[in-house]
Amino acid sequence: MGVDVEDLFIRPFRDVVALGTAAAANAALGADGEPESSERMGKAAQSLVKEGERALKKLQPIWDAQVEKYGQAFRDAIMLQGRQFIANHHLVHPGSTAMLSNCHALSAIAIDPK
Repeated sequence: MGVDVEDLFIRPFRDVVALGTAAAANAALGADGEPESSERMGKAAQSLVKEGERALKKLQPIWDAQVEKYGQAFRDAIMLQGRQFIANHHLVHPGSTAMLSNCHALSAIAIDPK
């Protein structure tokens, strides 16, 4: 089963939007207890949503254009780049198939021991 590289590349930004939206909703619900902190939390959450959406609006068209132009070769190049990044920065033990937990976009790229 192959890894969907587009999902690995774009998903973190979608997650920011989704989690920011949930945080904004939570801030609105928590306004009864501490209105000042709930207001700050709501503003911060709205900023996260706005920046996540802004990033998606810029990245998705670039991704789509490159995939249309280069096809599977582009996806393979991105996967290879991720593997090289992990290996060069010693983020997992060499030869390991372990996945990173702290770097969402690269975390699901399993390294094939060869």
